[in-house]
Amino acid sequence: MRNSKFKKIEEKIGSLETGSVFAVADFLEFAQPKTVSKTLERLAKAGRIEKVVRSIFWLPDGLNSSPDPEKVADALARENNWNIIPSGETAIHIMGLSVKKPKKWTFITDGTYRKYRFGDKEISLQHISAGYYDRISKKTSLLIQVIKAYGRNTLDSNVVKTIRSKYNDSDIKRILQEVRHLPKRISGKVKNIFEGTTI
Repeated sequence: MRNSKFKKIEEKIGSLETGSVFAVADFLEFAQPKTVSKTLERLAKAGRIEKVVRSIFWLPDGLNSSPDPEKVADALARENNWNIIPSGETAIHIMGLSVKKPKKWTFITDGTYRKYRFGDKEISLQHISAGYYDRISKKTSLLIQVIKAYGRNTLDSNVVKTIRSKYNDSDIKRILQEVRHLPKRISGKVKNIFEGTTI
């Protein structure tokens, strides 16, 4: 039975693309957490995968010495049942508004405040009330964090064009609905991004 569980976990990993990041929680369909954890540790010792931080592993791509921080953050969220949203420079980068990768990847979360270091990268999770996530989707949340990151600065036409390109009509409709009850400094900018000509 143990070998059967190991084989299923091994096969699932084998089906993943290189560069993929996964958590113990991603394999609970095959075995209990303790068994999954031991299996992943065993594969890491064999050089099949690499451990990133506790309970998080990745399939090296042969190009980078450590995994994509956004993928690691997503895996941490799955492992701990957290909601996470990119913030600050991280949000700007993920939105495609900056090619420069952040020195520190920051995310807001309904989990606990924590920092994770792996390779030359660092992830910082900053706690925010869980109620924040009950009202709006992740796509809306990312946009809000981008707006907050720019602060009072004017969003020029290139920034607005890039943001608009990230959302389809269905997304925009939902976003405009979800921001209606947010402070005007946020809802007004969102509305202008999708409906106006100046920000």
